[in-house]
Amino acid sequence: MAAIDVKQEIQQQQQQEVLQLLDPQIQDYFKKELGHTQLTSVQKCTIEKMLSNFDCIVQSPTGSGKTLAFILPMMHILLKKKEKIEQSKEASCKIIGLIIVPSRELVNQIFQLCKPICSTLEFRIIRLFGSSGARKKRMKLDIDYFKGNCVVVTTPGRFDSFISQHNQLKEYLKFLEVLIIDEADKFKDQDTRKSICSVLSILPKQRRSALFSATEMADKFETKVNELARFGLRNPIKLTIGSDDIIQMNKDGKEGDEDQEEEKKEIKQEDGSIVTPKELINYYACVPAEFKFLALIKFLKSQHNEKILVFCSNSAQCEYFGIIVRSLLEDDERVVMEMHRKMEGKRQKVLDVFRSTKRAILFSTDVLARGIDVLDIDWVLQYDFPKLSKLYVHRSGRAGRMGRIGKSLILLTNEESAYIQFLENQEKVVLEESEFGGLTEEKALKIKEKIQQMASEDRKFLELGTAAFVSFIESYNRHDTQIVCKVKDLDIVGLANSFGLIRFPKIRELAGRQELTTKFQSRLDIKINEIKYKDDKLEQKRLEMEEKNKKKMEKHERRRMRRMAANDGGGQQKQQKFKSGKMIKGKMTSMEELNNTNNEDEEDEDDQSSVEDNNNNKQSHQNRGGKPTFSNKRKRKQPEWEQLQKGEKLLKKFKKGKITKTELEEEMDEAFD
Repeated sequence: MAAIDVKQEIQQQQQQEVLQLLDPQIQDYFKKELGHTQLTSVQKCTIEKMLSNFDCIVQSPTGSGKTLAFILPMMHILLKKKEKIEQSKEASCKIIGLIIVPSRELVNQIFQLCKPICSTLEFRIIRLFGSSGARKKRMKLDIDYFKGNCVVVTTPGRFDSFISQHNQLKEYLKFLEVLIIDEADKFKDQDTRKSICSVLSILPKQRRSALFSATEMADKFETKVNELARFGLRNPIKLTIGSDDIIQMNKDGKEGDEDQEEEKKEIKQEDGSIVTPKELINYYACVPAEFKFLALIKFLKSQHNEKILVFCSNSAQCEYFGIIVRSLLEDDERVVMEMHRKMEGKRQKVLDVFRSTKRAILFSTDVLARGIDVLDIDWVLQYDFPKLSKLYVHRSGRAGRMGRIGKSLILLTNEESAYIQFLENQEKVVLEESEFGGLTEEKALKIKEKIQQMASEDRKFLELGTAAFVSFIESYNRHDTQIVCKVKDLDIVGLANSFGLIRFPKIRELAGRQELTTKFQSRLDIKINEIKYKDDKLEQKRLEMEEKNKKKMEKHERRRMRRMAANDGGGQQKQQKFKSGKMIKGKMTSMEELNNTNNEDEEDEDDQSSVEDNNNNKQSHQNRGGKPTFSNKRKRKQPEWEQLQKGEKLLKKFKKGKITKTELEEEMDEAFD
């Protein structure tokens, strides 16, 4: 006889009852369009409470299905209000639904998810997010695009700016029925709070609102009601989801009456930490600094059939590692991509390719750490730990979404091992140790030499590697776990070798640590100045810049040599100059200063022309009856002019490499004796 899980049967029955609360069109969208059969815990609770006229504050694990938890009840409420809304003829456009999220990726993701159901229900879906430069001009949205019953998905800054540009938008927002704020904890930041408060100030009070986050909005709900009221919440209820457990709170911060026995069994984290999905397995590995990149390559090779998301600390590092991995795994035929904030116009395309490709590797910064749904990510590898420790769970949560099994690995150096205990204490995350075997100096050296060979063939790659390492050190100096992981404790030279650097760069954070440069073994056989860009345009620009700098140096050197010559000549006899007809020792008249300054500048452009002009000026001075000064008589002496000419010739020979620096100095001494 087959065993029956009674608890599971009851849960499924309850889910079906909640699903029946939704309009049949929305049920079809959920089952047929999206292919789902059951609601998750957060979806079940949120639908039930929002349809019971509660404003919800929802904290739920990353990957638990929060997006559909607000889309489904939102569309149901808007559909039921549609007839009433259409009776009003006050405006040609009515913004009936507003979804505010912190990033353009989330805007695009929610827009795509809402598009089919909005089309079915005859709502117009509009997305708004920030852009800059030429892209901003191309994406400029005309106010005439707002027509009919609209659902807007936007970032707060962009929407606030759009309202300030188009005052009639305030009239359209009078019809708002549902407001959703996703990743609500992000709006505690000062930069975004101003924009969101500005938007909220013009929204109608009579509306349904919901705030969603993977991080608790406050440690104690009862002490933060006034702060939450800024979001315009009426009759608020807080739902905290941990696995399948639920926490309900009323306005007074006390537990609700229904399902009270069930709620007593739940696990609530009072310190504001994040609940991780139970399907997610977290691993860590500690390796020697010099073997860190080798460990990454070994891991990627071992998971050759998986979809892997690799988090790095900066954009240059993503680009740099992406190029190297494509070269080292070229026989693997896997798609290797990079994504970061600087590729503003390309991010969505990269994300779409990553979603649609079964075997892929994506190097990303924290731009993908929150809210983005890619359901079939097998592994999240954190090559560098995040700037904020709370982002560890957001990063890891890109795997193990919607009930799927996911795995996360954080790669640390031996000096960073204390970070594991820090995570367990601060973020309540338990990690299992994973060991890397077969990491040898020979293999690490082989990869390093391969990287250095690539750098010797393309100056752009060389510069990218240096920028990646410098940015890594700068970012490491700003993370929030300085109490356990400091720059001074790192094996800097080992990490530089892991990056495959040819020379050790100057870094402000490492100023004064001369032993690092001494310990690092530079590739002296590779002449960095001779490395060219593979890109012809970049190389041409480099050559032009070099020529320009060379002329500047020559000009500077000519000036220096003239000053040296003048000083040597002045030391042989006392210079006597006249002022107001009287001889003053060691000083020159203001007119002479001006003449000498002008003469120097002219000689920089054309020495011969300068001499002729100078002689003409002096002759003209004499023709007007002026008396030549002692210094002018000295300048007209032929031997001194010949000395200067000889110095110029010697300098040109030195620049062309015909004589050495020692020979130059000896010849100059002889010329000016």
